Amino acid sequence: MRFTKTIAVVVLSAGAALAEPSNGLFRVTSDRVNLRARPVPDAEVVGQVAAGTVLDVRRIDGAWAQVVPPTNVGVWVNAAFVKEGLVATDRLLVRGGPGATFRDIGTVRRGTRLVPLETRGEWLKCQPPDGVTAWVSTALVARVAPVVVAARTAALQELAAEVASVATSGVVVAAAAVPPAEAGPGTAVLPPGLIREELAAVLGQGGVAERQGLVDRVPIAFLHCSSYRLVSLDGGRVTTVCYLRGNDEQMPSFMGRRLSVRGKVYWLKGENAPLLYPEEVKPLADEPAAPGR
Repeated sequence: MRFTKTIAVVVLSAGAALAEPSNGLFRVTSDRVNLRARPVPDAEVVGQVAAGTVLDVRRIDGAWAQVVPPTNVGVWVNAAFVKEGLVATDRLLVRGGPGATFRDIGTVRRGTRLVPLETRGEWLKCQPPDGVTAWVSTALVARVAPVVVAARTAALQELAAEVASVATSGVVVAAAAVPPAEAGPGTAVLPPGLIREELAAVLGQGGVAERQGLVDRVPIAFLHCSSYRLVSLDGGRVTTVCYLRGNDEQMPSFMGRRLSVRGKVYWLKGENAPLLYPEEVKPLADEPAAPGR
């Protein structure tokens, strides 16, 4: 009991010392929300994002938030200055549309690799490279996670060291390792709603695994095998760790939380991330446990 109280004091003290940050992760609260080139209502539209999309907000300026566009929002550059996927000029303007009349929303340097999406005349549409930002109305987004700043990081590191010290003394029993995945494609008993013809020909179908990330809703335009997923966020890039298929009444309560999810995993044809059926859900170190769970 004494050990539990010590942990609570460390975590709460770290949180109390933090002011409300003006950047971090925000979730889009409406569908078909415009990302604009400038923080004004009539600015050019760079792209649109669906409800539930997580955006990396760099700063808030009044009623507008400056964000990193998701990878599915294309931006434009002059194709004449791109050679074999690399920027071939010292400074290349990135624009919100295919033409010099569109406002620039960032620049890229020589040697930057671009991920092309399409070509339209002399203009190349690509995934947003580092340094490119757009603007969204703050009325259409809501915070889902605070920025992890130095004070909080230091507190958590101290807490981890204390936990490790107690664990080595024998007071805390280490968690059991995740069992290895079952061998052989298609050998597992399939859960309801999954048919064998959907499975990819890989080993480990139905094996137990653990994945970590932020629970997010799959954008409507990119629905795959589930409406929910775990994502990792790195520099504004949202990467799907796995898709989640579980209790439809319970899943919405996990939205926007950073969790460790353990369960059976299946690889489906045409998917670049596995489908996980949750059996055990735990909050990560910097995610407070919700009451009743």
